Amino acid sequence: MAHPAESNWQRLPLTGAYNVRDLGGYPVGMRQTKWHAFLRGDKLHDMTDEDCDFVYRYGVRTVIDLRSEAETKRDPDRVCNEGSIAYVRASLSDEDPEDPAIIKKLSEVVAEGNFTPKDIYVYYLENKSSIRTIFRAMAQAPENTAILFHCSDGKDRAGIISMLLLMLAGVSRTDCIADYMASYPYCLGTEAGRKQWEEVPEAVRNLKDQMLTTLGGFTYDWIEKHGGARKFLETDCGISAAELDRVVARLV
Repeated sequence: MAHPAESNWQRLPLTGAYNVRDLGGYPVGMRQTKWHAFLRGDKLHDMTDEDCDFVYRYGVRTVIDLRSEAETKRDPDRVCNEGSIAYVRASLSDEDPEDPAIIKKLSEVVAEGNFTPKDIYVYYLENKSSIRTIFRAMAQAPENTAILFHCSDGKDRAGIISMLLLMLAGVSRTDCIADYMASYPYCLGTEAGRKQWEEVPEAVRNLKDQMLTTLGGFTYDWIEKHGGARKFLETDCGISAAELDRVVARLV
């Protein structure tokens, strides 16, 4: 009997992570994105032995960590402990989103009307050196293996990289936004996720509510205004056409 990890899972049935999802199955004309090629996810520090085994059996041989240095030190990835899975850290931000001082400062700036959710996303998208590192790692990963990239909750930073990947592959705007939006039910569907949401200041909570309703479309349209995913990645971020072709070949 086949192991469950040999099947295609929209969201992986893990105990220690709640938002690890496969980017497979999205239409690209009459083709589709591949299963067991790219996975997006939340932090992996609570992964059980069974979770780690499942992810390995699923084909993951590369993990790309999008979090800051402070986050990775506090909650190191457990899935990479055995050395059989390559680990790449390419932070999209140097700030720790769980730092009380950062949350307080953000709350004050948002309350003053001097900051919007879009500012956060433009900041991530303009971190071109990290985006270059991420896509080069994807291009150089062993063939016929899966790549798992993740941040803390698996929605914002991972959402931006997912958006770039799916747009690069030719996935429609509707499906790109749907993939982005899917994180929120999973994040708020856990007790820990609801507790974290309730504990942040109201101004920041309102900011996150805006992220839910607007930022999928904003991210797609921002990338389109910069010439689309391929032009943005190649011209703005300095990733070669050959590297991008290898990434697309992994995904479609």
